[in-house]
Amino acid sequence: LPILQFSGPAFYHDAKYNLTAAKERAWKKARPDVVAAEDNLTKTVKNYDNIRDAEERMVGLWDAMDVLIPFYSDNRFKNTRLTRFVGARKALSAIALKMTDGRTDPATTVIAVGDWGGSASGIKGTPCGPHRRLVRELQKVATVFDVDEDYTSKTCWSCHRQQLKNMVAK
Repeated sequence: LPILQFSGPAFYHDAKYNLTAAKERAWKKARPDVVAAEDNLTKTVKNYDNIRDAEERMVGLWDAMDVLIPFYSDNRFKNTRLTRFVGARKALSAIALKMTDGRTDPATTVIAVGDWGGSASGIKGTPCGPHRRLVRELQKVATVFDVDEDYTSKTCWSCHRQQLKNMVAK
């Protein structure tokens, strides 16, 4: 069987996430009022000395929304989000077809998928891949079985019991 390798960064490149994110950063950089409004949103105030401070904070948040909503509602942002969506669908479809060797009938291909440790973040800062979206795409072209990866080296494949004789002491 051939070994297929896929990476999160390669997926995000193929799905044009990097390109659209760079465009959005450039648009924000050209609008200092938007940058200031986003900074205002991310400030956290843990303790208010009085109700007046809390009131001022809420007014500041509403002012930020008055700037941010029209900016992000612009058609340019809608187009970048659409580009990401279409690019992600194409990339996932290509990965699924490559994994099934071009077969599109779920009755002819079986794939076992683990949860990859359930990690929501990548290793050493690299973004993790779109695991669940890939599984949904694979279900269109193959029969997919979820495999519980916990204790796979200790569990008997036929009786599913954990046997101590399978474990090696180090």
